[in-house]
Amino acid sequence: MLVSTTSGRIILYNPKRPRGRVVFSIGQITHTFFPNSVTGARFRNICESSSKEANELERLCDLGASELLMPFDQFRAAATGNYSLSNAESLAARFGSSFEATVYRLATAHPALAVAGLLQYRQRKEEERQAQKLERQSFLFPGVIKSGISDPPKYRRQSCYLSEQCSDDFTVRWNKSFDPSSVIYRAATSAGVQASIEVLPNEAGLSGRLEAIRAPFQRENAHPEHPDVLFLWTADNDV
Repeated sequence: MLVSTTSGRIILYNPKRPRGRVVFSIGQITHTFFPNSVTGARFRNICESSSKEANELERLCDLGASELLMPFDQFRAAATGNYSLSNAESLAARFGSSFEATVYRLATAHPALAVAGLLQYRQRKEEERQAQKLERQSFLFPGVIKSGISDPPKYRRQSCYLSEQCSDDFTVRWNKSFDPSSVIYRAATSAGVQASIEVLPNEAGLSGRLEAIRAPFQRENAHPEHPDVLFLWTADNDV
């Protein structure tokens, strides 16, 4: 419950309620900061959940929920310097957060250079539309459809979170794809955390340790053979 006071607003909650309910309420509280108005987040009523604008809104809400559920200083203390995907499950259990949100917090709370995010195996929207158009015309131009969809989908950036030390150059831009040789693709078909030394597809051009793991929670629109993948990149080059 949000309560207005002379010094601002405070959040009150019932500690006797189930922890899952408390965590859910924290997420809902952050949504109230982005109302359906011209002063709120853009495209609040957007229908396409995988669009850039919808992800912008969810990213804002995720950041707000992280600040409430996993306070910066407390999270750093609990991490004890182990900013790795191998530590995400333990930290998630300690703070009652989702695995995905904890991975993002590993990046935003990192004291040095770190980037985390979610990747989905897909084409760009214009490529999807073109493929659908060619599919409908395939009965007239069978040769066109064969050459028109020769480029397969790739793992593309769905969300991206940076540590405070990162400049904007470290941002993996929307729709940016990872090369098929990346450890990302191995993580999609393997168990546990996979790691290698790689340069992210951003403007920083810096190599670092890239960890990747199949996301425990798969969205409804996830590719059936190429599941969503979570990644964490740090400037630490130890594999």
